[in-house]
Amino acid sequence: MSSPRARRLRRTAPVSVAILIATVTAGCTSGAGRGGDDGGLSLADPERTFASFERAWRAGDLESLALIYAAGSLDQLVKDVAERGKEEVAAWYRRDAERWQFTDPDWVHEGDRLAYLRITLAARDDAAAASLFGGETRGTTIVFAFGLIRSEWRITGYRADDAR
Repeated sequence: MSSPRARRLRRTAPVSVAILIATVTAGCTSGAGRGGDDGGLSLADPERTFASFERAWRAGDLESLALIYAAGSLDQLVKDVAERGKEEVAAWYRRDAERWQFTDPDWVHEGDRLAYLRITLAARDDAAAASLFGGETRGTTIVFAFGLIRSEWRITGYRADDAR
């Protein structure tokens, strides 16, 4: 039997998450799912979704990231914004993008609803490499998972994968 507090949390948690998502995406006019050839947001296929992610990462564009992410990735973004605030999280994405770059993409498509991207996160310079990889300019391999959700491709998760 669950306690009254547990029942109340179950009822209010979805509302709290919805409010945080609305806070992250407030004022968003990015046009998810549209074109994307002009550098805008596109969720039309996994490759364009990743290109949109990379642009949003570099710009610290939390509104676009909230539309690109699904499931656990979106949950983490919402949690980060709730704990640290929009400005600090956006600045963290921008700083990260200044130090790191993606290289060596390897796409695997599993049917028409699932895709994986194995890609290397490499340091842009020696100072960035020393801060995380002990001087190695070659970074770690990240695997992104993409899923087709209601006709739009979203990043459903990612993890470090050093088995390359």
